[in-house]
Order: sequence, then structure tokens, then C-alpha cells
Amino acid sequence: MLATEFGREAFAQGFAESGDVTVEQALCLLENIEVSVLLGMAGGGEPDGEAMVALFEAFDSCGIEASSIIG
Repeated sequence: MLATEFGREAFAQGFAESGDVTVEQALCLLENIEVSVLLGMAGGGEPDGEAMVALFEAFDSCGIEASSIIG
């Protein structure tokens, strides 16, 4: 699904609707983080330390407040 532009747009739209981020920020996040990290979080998993660092770096790069996604 995320391999196509349509799939990426759909994911970003859904991500934006479920949090306090814009579609543009969600697309930026997809470009800056391993998809497996996002899918793991969506499945209720806890990312390891390295994944957390990458996640927070992506949040910073995309102008996303971590608190808007991580309760």
C-alpha cells in the first residue's frame, strides 16, 4: 500500500485525521522514518531505542510535536 503514491496519500490522510498533524507533516514522516517503525507503533508495539531516536529525529525534521502523536 505504501509503495504507491495513492497508498502514501491515504496513509497520510488517515494519520492526520487521527492526530494533531497535517497531511504534509504525515507525508514528511513517511519520507523520514522506516515504515516498519510506524507499522509497529500502529500495532501497539514499543519501538526499540534506536527506532525511538529515529522517530524523534523525524518528528523534529517534519515539525511535529511528539506529544501530538505519543500520548
